[in-house]
Amino acid sequence: MKLDTSKVEFSKNDIKENVKIPKYLTKELAYFIGIHAGDGCINLFKRKDCNTYDYNLLYYGHEIDEIEFHKKYVIPLIRDLFNKKAKMHIGYKTTVRTYFRSKAVFNFLTKVIGLPIGSKRNIDIPKLIKSSNLEIKKAFLKGLADTEFCI
Repeated sequence: MKLDTSKVEFSKNDIKENVKIPKYLTKELAYFIGIHAGDGCINLFKRKDCNTYDYNLLYYGHEIDEIEFHKKYVIPLIRDLFNKKAKMHIGYKTTVRTYFRSKAVFNFLTKVIGLPIGSKRNIDIPKLIKSSNLEIKKAFLKGLADTEFCI
């Protein structure tokens, strides 16, 4: 499925770092959206010292159980999908936190995909996923299961 990326704005840093935005809904992107629905967070903060904003994207997991998942899957997936280098911080309140900043990815996930900013208390499966084929739906559910489910 081709995505309408006309609403995505790039910052100077996005352009300098050659951030890319997916043009099509792929299984990899659907998997990432599932990861985000499970353990992701999108925040926008106005900097106090100037008139600029921080476009933060964060992914949390358990410090022991999920560190390998973040190293082997989350960070490489962010790089592959968006050409963006994510950082990982270990040990914040027994969590692993993978994070990066990007205005373009922020706009893409909120305006094109339809993910909420801030709290995900009332998150729903994005319409884009609901109206897709079975392979896309499976990939989304796999991302959600990899972050939220346990046996």
